[in-house]
Amino acid sequence: VYEGATTLVTAVMSIPVKVATFSLLNRFLYYTFASYSEIWQPLLIFAAFGSIVWGCFGALIQTNIRRFLAYTTINNIGLTLAAICAVNGDSLSIDGYSLSYFYFFLYIFVGFLLFSFILFLDNNIVSLKFLSDFINLKIIYTYFKNSKSILIIFNRFLITVLAISLITGMAGLPPFSTFYSKFFIILIL
Repeated sequence: VYEGATTLVTAVMSIPVKVATFSLLNRFLYYTFASYSEIWQPLLIFAAFGSIVWGCFGALIQTNIRRFLAYTTINNIGLTLAAICAVNGDSLSIDGYSLSYFYFFLYIFVGFLLFSFILFLDNNIVSLKFLSDFINLKIIYTYFKNSKSILIIFNRFLITVLAISLITGMAGLPPFSTFYSKFFIILIL
């Protein structure tokens, strides 16, 4: 879905589907099957670890933006599953429950911003297909340098900072809130 569809269809199909699936999974695990946590928890821990490793190593070798986003989704869903599996003694930890929602909706928010940025560039400036298009922003610079439209208020520095912030925010590097949410997930495990 990420590769063949337009950016708008990809954004619409990815974000609401993830929210609905996550909410349904949390509802079932914490309310319906909470008494069976000793059964489903080891399976989710294995799935979480597998998806974290698969997502990290898969994203490292990607050059296409949409494939990169797909692998970061795999990684972030693994971290969300890890937060769901947090236990406190014999009962499920409310901290794990709250943190899984916090991390997931923070990830969805950053994903929404990233998709919005890509859509803005696709519709107004240039089509972004590869990660190197973010690094090599000369096309965007040229557009804003020669533009006579209202979009001239955005300068090259702002676009560069926004692109770097969104990509590193999705990766969860230290100055961004996604880093702290990942850090807290590791702390409660």
